[in-house]
Amino acid sequence: MSAGIHRRIADLIEERVMFAVATVVDTCGSVPAKRGARMIVFPDGSQEGTVGGAAMEESARQLALKAFTNGKGGLFEFGLSGRDEKAGYAVCGGEVKVFIEVMKPKPHILIFGGGHIACEVAKLCGQLEYDYSIVDDRAEFLTKERFPSARNLFHQGVEEFLAGCDLRACTHLLICTYGHQHDAEAAFGALRKFKGYIGMIGSKTKRAEIREKLTVQGIAGELFDRIHCPVGLDIAAETPAEIAVSIIAEIISNNKTVT
Repeated sequence: MSAGIHRRIADLIEERVMFAVATVVDTCGSVPAKRGARMIVFPDGSQEGTVGGAAMEESARQLALKAFTNGKGGLFEFGLSGRDEKAGYAVCGGEVKVFIEVMKPKPHILIFGGGHIACEVAKLCGQLEYDYSIVDDRAEFLTKERFPSARNLFHQGVEEFLAGCDLRACTHLLICTYGHQHDAEAAFGALRKFKGYIGMIGSKTKRAEIREKLTVQGIAGELFDRIHCPVGLDIAAETPAEIAVSIIAEIISNNKTVT
């Protein structure tokens, strides 16, 4: 198998790109692909590499695309001993087994605010081997002692950070700053720049207030409704640690279902 395809897979994992890998795991008889051949398939249907070409490869590509929708791949067998008019397989006289795996990016949670809840979320991220980064304009809340395993610590205000940030490395956003105004600023900027999961700490009353405020600023109500607020699964959480558990549980649930 090509070393180049291995390097490409490693790069895509580092870039946190969702993709699927189709790998020829077994062959029998005369077939167009060698054992170990790999093909990368992206959600938009594009591909890199090959598992043999022709109609069999197209079928494998379609199965990979279906795996994005149903959230799982699996082992698929292609019989090439006779012509399949529907699939268009060539008469090669053999069989090919292809394993398809969906590679979802490891979560990288960008947290606005370095307070008590952020600390507890960070602890859970460490246990789960999730990446996280913190944005806060208070230097005393943005230390390696508080967040020893943070990927990045951004000592900036919300608006300043969002004006120049690149959010492509992030998979989830959590808004838990020290004031409603900062939360609203983070929500406004996040909705305009980020298409993934956004969670925000707050009551239903706070949610309604910020929703109304952002509507005046040009954020349509249905767009605001992308935000999970109150954030976290409803487990009657009260303490920062309990709230963090509910947030991470919701993120895990979201990560399992989003393609």
